[in-house]
Amino acid sequence: MSPDRRRRAVQVLGERFGCSQRRACRVVGQSRSSQRRPPVPVVEVERVLRARLRQISAEHPRWGWRKAHAIARNEGLVTNRKRTHRLWRDEGLKRPARTRKKRRLGEGRNQRMRAQCPDHMWALDFQTDLTVDGRQVRFLNIIDEYTREALATRPFRSCTADQLCTVLDDIIATTGRTPTHIRMDNGTEMTAHAMGDWCRFTGVDPSFIDPASPWQNGTCESFNGRFRDEFLTTEQFGSMLEVQVGGRLAHRVQHLQAPRLAGLPHPRGLPAAMDPPREHDPTNALISPGTTTGVQSPPRSRSLRCAPRTVKAISSCSPTRPARHAAGSPIKDHRSR
Repeated sequence: MSPDRRRRAVQVLGERFGCSQRRACRVVGQSRSSQRRPPVPVVEVERVLRARLRQISAEHPRWGWRKAHAIARNEGLVTNRKRTHRLWRDEGLKRPARTRKKRRLGEGRNQRMRAQCPDHMWALDFQTDLTVDGRQVRFLNIIDEYTREALATRPFRSCTADQLCTVLDDIIATTGRTPTHIRMDNGTEMTAHAMGDWCRFTGVDPSFIDPASPWQNGTCESFNGRFRDEFLTTEQFGSMLEVQVGGRLAHRVQHLQAPRLAGLPHPRGLPAAMDPPREHDPTNALISPGTTTGVQSPPRSRSLRCAPRTVKAISSCSPTRPARHAAGSPIKDHRSR
């Protein structure tokens, strides 16, 4: 404990049990000189910052001091992360342990396609939870693999293939965006004839992962882990109405707040220049030739998560080294040095 907290503990022992200051300091492990030294007065800015950190910890029990510092920095309360870390520990707030997931690649890893632009690959998966009466609740999570945007988080008691197609149609009608591929597992809802007909009529290519290979759908599985850790494990649902309301709030937090905490722009604000032109598919009536996803380009100096992928794609198509020597002149090999 810090000297301030030990000082308060000595005062509590003296008030409740009537013991002397000498004995209370011996029990707590506090020096008498430190106990008698007047505490440093707390400024108003630090008091407001401490209250805000306690509020963030109460609202999001599974968040650490790094996310709390990002929120406080965006609100203009603090600029030094070491100060936030010190106050976070002084308040005795919870600091969850960081765990790293092992990268697992199955035999079908060569069949996995990486998203190259927004709306190039959507991923969907189901997540299961229970209400207080023991009934099952299934959450349908749909993620854009390139922008990491949570497009939908819909709860159902039981979801059929027709309901899954209805949710996809609602997303397309609301956002005006249509994916080129959809990554999903081999569940009965995904392999049904209704889902196959929907993919054929909309011009979407279904990309099924191998059986018993959830790591091939890593983007959606990562979102499921955060969704369960930050929402499902901290909430208790009494009815389906509470599940629907809580699911909307959790989807709003994941959709709007998470990119801003990392210093990234909103998923809908991705630059149009980062989106390579897509060939027109005559079977897809929802996207007309020459249209884009409707996003605008931010300043070039701003760092984006998708920049390394685009640079890699451009460099693979361009020559590695320009021709600097004239014809007939010897070319020196610098690798021998």
